[in-house]
Amino acid sequence: MAPFAALGGATFVAVLRGDPDPRAAMGALLLPGTLIGAALYAARTVRPRRLDFRHVRQTRAEESDLPGLALPYSRPVAVGGVVMLACLAASSLVLTVDGWARFGEDSRTIGAAFLAPIGIFAGVVLFGDIARGRIRRGAVILTARGIRHTSWSADAFVPWDAVVAVVPVTTPERAVRVVARPTPGAPPVTRRSRWWGQREVKFAPHLLISTLDVAAPPAVLLEVLDLYARYPALRAELGTAAAVRRFTPHA
Repeated sequence: MAPFAALGGATFVAVLRGDPDPRAAMGALLLPGTLIGAALYAARTVRPRRLDFRHVRQTRAEESDLPGLALPYSRPVAVGGVVMLACLAASSLVLTVDGWARFGEDSRTIGAAFLAPIGIFAGVVLFGDIARGRIRRGAVILTARGIRHTSWSADAFVPWDAVVAVVPVTTPERAVRVVARPTPGAPPVTRRSRWWGQREVKFAPHLLISTLDVAAPPAVLLEVLDLYARYPALRAELGTAAAVRRFTPHA
């Protein structure tokens, strides 16, 4: 990620020196975000096929009220998303300033003057949710009570006695679905952000976990969830070092 940021910064400086047109600067601001997005998509799509359990660990105090096993979301994906959002907001700001400075020269500047602020508003709102913890890096957490999926902007929980099956999903993107029965008296999903929607919410009471977001490879995510769903007796070890050693025997 650092090389992409350096490339974007160098391009931005070069553009400002060679072309004072703010629209060229806007293009330079979009470049690092575009490159980072492409790199993250490639890295998360072409996943390793071998079982790599390095991202399986015990839960932390701030993640769960019960000790358990955690499969955290990818840190590069989270950081890359923030960088792309910052690039979008910055480029929208440049386009807005340029649009108002050239207002009336042609129809394109009029459109930019009124449409670009939408990008600024979106950036401010989403950064506000990030600052307040409403949008944050999530995790899949297994405790003796059930499965908790803390996604980017929502929390979902399924108790073990409601789990029917754990199955892989390949379309429209790779994911793992925890098929579950409705739990009376408990909301299946709690949304933390009003502005950032996630398609996983509409699948409640089932859990839909995108393998592009979780740091562990898809095969690991599927194996961990399926093992504890099939064998209730093993759930007693969740939250202990024994659960981690089960998946990292050489650690």
